Formats: sequence, C-alpha cells, structure tokens
Amino acid sequence: MTNDPQRRYLSAPDAAAYLGVSTRTFYDYVRKNVRVVRIGTRVAFDVADLDAYAERQKESPPEPVDTLPRRTATYRPAPLRQDLTPATLRRLKSLREMKP
Repeated sequence: MTNDPQRRYLSAPDAAAYLGVSTRTFYDYVRKNVRVVRIGTRVAFDVADLDAYAERQKESPPEPVDTLPRRTATYRPAPLRQDLTPATLRRLKSLREMKP
C-alpha cells in the first residue's frame, strides 16, 4: 500500500491493510458487505465505503458496572440423606472429628 493521501480506491490487500484485518478476513467478511468499483478487469474498494463499513461495525459501549444488578448468593445446606444407617452416620461423625 502506498502512503498516497489522495488515493480513493484500494485493491483488496490494500483495503484489508487499511481496515487492519488479514486479506482472508477481508474476503470472508468485509467484501460481502462493501460495494466494489470495477475499473476494467480490476476490482477496487472506495475508501469512503470502507470507512462507512467500519462505522457500521462499531458496537455500543457496555453498561457501567455500577448499574448492573447484583447477584446475591444464598446458602442452601445439602439435603440430608435418608438412606444412611445410624451406624454409617456414627462412622462419618467420627471421621469428621479426626480431621485436624
């Protein structure tokens, strides 16, 4: 790409460099949404159309963190197991007491 400030039409590799994307990304995504200018057999892209495409791709800024609803965690104890025998419960209790 030349650094000519008066250049209005760019080739596909130059247009990709102008937008800051790879040539492959340009062909896969951008070229489908930007009008082309045919000069003989050559395909070129108008810088104004590339700028308009870039403007359309801008996303709105995310909401500030302070306005997002806060989630509060609630403690829910695990349900008691009804299938444990009293002997198993005593063994589990003794194992818990052994931990430092």
